[in-house]
Amino acid sequence: MTTYIAVYSVFLFNIHFFYAVRLFSCSSQHGTILQYFSHISKQPLNFLKKLLPKSNKIINFATKVIILCLLEEADFKRIDMQLELFINFDGNCREAAEFYAKVFKSEVNNLMTYGQAPDDPDNPIAEADKERICYSGVRIGGLTVMFSDVLSGSPFVVGNNISPTVSINDKEEVARVFNELKVDGEVYMELQQTFFSELFGMLKDKFGVIWQILYYIREEECDKE
Repeated sequence: MTTYIAVYSVFLFNIHFFYAVRLFSCSSQHGTILQYFSHISKQPLNFLKKLLPKSNKIINFATKVIILCLLEEADFKRIDMQLELFINFDGNCREAAEFYAKVFKSEVNNLMTYGQAPDDPDNPIAEADKERICYSGVRIGGLTVMFSDVLSGSPFVVGNNISPTVSINDKEEVARVFNELKVDGEVYMELQQTFFSELFGMLKDKFGVIWQILYYIREEECDKE
């Protein structure tokens, strides 16, 4: 009977804690949630310590494991946002990417030419542009810097060819960020599905900064789906 009561109490504690963490992970009223957790968590643990005084260490260890697991679950569900840089070139992207990779002792990743990209009947690629670089990336410190060539005849000004890129793992947040940035600005490409993202858009904000906003899924999220 004692064992049953102990197990049942731990079960109730887990349910309450899981509910509290879930709310905490999606609520801006963190203070209220923490007060709730602080209140409900004391009852079953104190009861167990009185019931099984010699098992305090086991209970504390088990509780820590449970908390870590549940916090990991809450962290998995949070909105993740990453800021990266996109630098355009006018036909010499491959040379530039290899140069920066050498300087920063890194390597060029995921290099793709326009000729290797999936065909888009609405936007055919000219034969002269098929060897230009559509995408490449170089890891510099903790930041991925992305490089590409503009298509022939596209506007290009050296010094103004750097574009901050924001990757977000939540579609509603992608739309919110995009819609707020575009106020009094100019939309170059409305949010839409592309071959590399379910949602991608490009705009110039009211301060003249050109942003690229896209939806992405982290590798660990893909593994769990």
